[in-house]
Amino acid sequence: MEKSGRFNDNKSAVSAECSLSISSKSTGNVVAIFSTPQPPRTKITTRPCSKTKLRALVSSCDSKLKYKSEHQLADLQIECENKNKTIQEHEKHMEEMKEGQRNLESQLEELRRKQTEVDDQYRKDIETMATLQLEVLNNYDEQHQAEMENLRCQFLEISEEKEDEIRARKTMEGDLRNRIEDLTKSITILESELEMKKQANKEKVQMLETKIEKLVMKLEKLNETHKQEVSSLEQEKSDLNSCISSLTDQIAECEERLRKTIADSDKKVSESYVHKMHTSLEYCFLNIYQELQLIFNVRYSMESFGQSLQMELDRAETELAEKKEELRALKDQIRAEAAEMVARRKRFEVIMAENQASVAALAKRLAQSNAEVERLQRELKRGEDCINEHRNLLNIMRNNSQMVHVQVHALMEQLDVKKGLVNQLEVESLSEVEAIRSIFEAKIEDLRQIVSKEVTKLQADCEAKDAQNIEMKNQLHEMANHLNGAQDMLLELEERNDAQELEISRANLLSCKLNEQLKKSNLAVEETNQLLDTQSIKHKAAIDEVNKRIQELSNTIKALEKMDGVAQDKTEAFEEEKVRRETAEEEVKKILEHNARLTKDHQEISKKYAELIGHQNHRQRIKHVSQLKDKINQLEQDLHVKAKKIEQQQKTIEKLKMEEKRMHNKGKENVIGVSKNAHTTPVSSPLKPLTPLRNRND
Repeated sequence: MEKSGRFNDNKSAVSAECSLSISSKSTGNVVAIFSTPQPPRTKITTRPCSKTKLRALVSSCDSKLKYKSEHQLADLQIECENKNKTIQEHEKHMEEMKEGQRNLESQLEELRRKQTEVDDQYRKDIETMATLQLEVLNNYDEQHQAEMENLRCQFLEISEEKEDEIRARKTMEGDLRNRIEDLTKSITILESELEMKKQANKEKVQMLETKIEKLVMKLEKLNETHKQEVSSLEQEKSDLNSCISSLTDQIAECEERLRKTIADSDKKVSESYVHKMHTSLEYCFLNIYQELQLIFNVRYSMESFGQSLQMELDRAETELAEKKEELRALKDQIRAEAAEMVARRKRFEVIMAENQASVAALAKRLAQSNAEVERLQRELKRGEDCINEHRNLLNIMRNNSQMVHVQVHALMEQLDVKKGLVNQLEVESLSEVEAIRSIFEAKIEDLRQIVSKEVTKLQADCEAKDAQNIEMKNQLHEMANHLNGAQDMLLELEERNDAQELEISRANLLSCKLNEQLKKSNLAVEETNQLLDTQSIKHKAAIDEVNKRIQELSNTIKALEKMDGVAQDKTEAFEEEKVRRETAEEEVKKILEHNARLTKDHQEISKKYAELIGHQNHRQRIKHVSQLKDKINQLEQDLHVKAKKIEQQQKTIEKLKMEEKRMHNKGKENVIGVSKNAHTTPVSSPLKPLTPLRNRND
């Protein structure tokens, strides 16, 4: 009864402990021992002996003590009486013992009935416990199998993702290596081209400097020759002025002589002869005046020619100064471009070093990720091993439960066989059962502690694995972010490379423009040299002609010394006529301007008058209407033309907006064109200008 009550009290605790002890690792080492059910304690009744028996015993003892050989018969009689009494007492005692045995048998039957009830209840409890344990074990098996399937699916997904990432990273590494090789090749090519261009620019600069020095020397020589020519012309001019002054003096002397000769001749010659001489002198003076005009024209032409030469020299000097400034600017531009190219080369080297560092970092990260993947695989293998161990433990628990059932059946059979021996072994077995129960309770407590420890360990392991999974997820997210950052870096590098290629193309265009400007400047210098040569030849020819003309004029001046007086009078009259003509021309101009103003005023007044009185006359009204129609048609045509211009401007504005959008999206097109798969290389847009890398990749 005590065992059944205790079992019923501890039923829920034992079931909970059994449910907790399922996932323990050390349960495989502990073999479950079946605890035999304890029979109830039998009350031992110690009955006191009767007084007659005690008296008989005491008397027997006394008789033994008082026994003597002489009184044997009496003693025997007494003993017989005593034995008869004792037999009677024993018979009574036997009857009492039989009654006690009957009572004990009835108690045994009751105990057997109770024991069978307890055994049935214990069997039912064990069966329920076993079914509960089996259900719990099956549930745990199903949970573990589901977890294993989930873990396998996750592991397969992670392994596939890692394989895809590894493949993508390998492709990225190959692309990066190919790009690095292409960039190194392009850098070497650009460096060689830069060196060639630098050498060519240096040679061109040296050639230009030599040409400039030669041109400066030529200009200095031309300036010296021009100065010499100008000085010679000035000397000739002074000589001419002196000759003219001498000629004027000679003419004055000739006039005085003529006057004297005329006065003398008037006395001697008749009037007819005087008239003939006067006409001949007038003719001579006209010839002299014409020749003097020619001389003055030649003089003015020489002065204008000298001024034009001076202007051309000044212009040539200014052009030389401009060319020198342009050459200095070109030198500065070439130096600045060389410095910019050196700076760009340094920047490009820095960028390449950064790219190499980023590639090395990516390689390190890939190695780390591979190591992490291997570590994850090892952890997953460990998890699978743990799950297999748990499965083995569950199988062991099932086998142990089956063994327990077998042992229970065997023990029940043994109990049925050994029920007769229970009464004999009750006293001995109680202490043993209590000791065994204490041992089993201690073992159960140890098992509970071990199970609780293992459960806590498993919970800690699960929490650690959850934390490791979270860390791995975070690391995967970080790796994805790093990969996105690497892709952004690659896109930035591509944009930088495109910008550098554009800058290099611009530099090439600038160098071509500079070469064209140098060629143009060389052509202009050659043209100026040719012009100077032709002008110098022309000037020499003109100087020769002027010298010849001066000689002829000197010969004619000697002949015309006598006719200078009449020429002076005629010159004065001619000057007076010039003044009169100028005044008349000014008056004519004023009259013409006044007439133009009057005509404009008349037209304006007529228009206003026509507008005011246009509707009174029918013809004027028709003219006015026709004019208005013409104006309306013109205005409509103007509107149509302006509308076309506005449409064209709108089209051009839309085109410019589209081009701005394209230019704005040109740097972002690789980022926009990146597919959702983060491991694919971005596709460049067709709007980008062709580069050598893109040509080869295409």
